[in-house]
Amino acid sequence: MIEFKQSALLALVRRYYPRGSAWNDHDHNPPPDLPEEIKRLAALWERELANDETWQRLKQTLRDCLSQGVGEMSVPVHDAGRRCAVYLDHFKDVPRGQPARIVVGAVSLIAPLYYVYGVNRTYDDPRNPDQLLVELPPGEMKEVGEVVARCIEQVYDYRPLPVELARVPVEGLCMDHMRFEGWTLLEALFTTDPANLP
Repeated sequence: MIEFKQSALLALVRRYYPRGSAWNDHDHNPPPDLPEEIKRLAALWERELANDETWQRLKQTLRDCLSQGVGEMSVPVHDAGRRCAVYLDHFKDVPRGQPARIVVGAVSLIAPLYYVYGVNRTYDDPRNPDQLLVELPPGEMKEVGEVVARCIEQVYDYRPLPVELARVPVEGLCMDHMRFEGWTLLEALFTTDPANLP
């Protein structure tokens, strides 16, 4: 099991993201001279996608335990983890201008860690961006988040990333060609855009 200290996690993510800038990670024809860090992350995804029975079992376990819909949110190769979302509100049932509540469970490909967080999404107001909730608020979101966490632990036997480590800055690494600073361990271990859900 990995040592869950800040320094160890920072050293670990540096193995999967290059320093400085990299190729356009949305380009479907990447150059042959990719940095070794990107090749390592791509190799993890290749193995994960070739053998994803555990991930499928997690999604089925969530569907068996929860009455809400469970959706796939993983972005292969681009992110360092897999994500699924539990929709507490159907967007058609949310009053205009009000956010729909979504609980997200993420498992890392680069460490035996998971994280459960929330997103408030306002579908009909482009001026209101999706709001990331690094900590789930009390009530239904927190209760559903606890179920998601139990299911991940049951299926994966992973440990949660503590909130204080999720917020730790990760400096000097290129995780996305559109942004070069302001990253956190949450983004480096799971997804570069946690609030972005289809």
